[in-house]
Amino acid sequence: MEVIALLALTARTELFPTLAATGLSPSQIVLLVVILGLSAAMILSARRRRSRDGHSPRAYAREQVARLREEAEVKEDLEAVLG
Repeated sequence: MEVIALLALTARTELFPTLAATGLSPSQIVLLVVILGLSAAMILSARRRRSRDGHSPRAYAREQVARLREEAEVKEDLEAVLG
């Protein structure tokens, strides 16, 4: 209940004159703030999870370069053996 009261306080039109000019009611402003906060939290969580798991584009590029190097080494070894 305190959270709702705090959000209602932050949504007062005197504190955000730009939002007051849009004609939104205080409850709509609170809803907008909550949605933006949840969206930001989800985006940050997804970024942390992706970087922690190693599925970043940089990690993928490193894996591909390592695979290509290994293939080149195998090819060189086969050419040396076959002469």
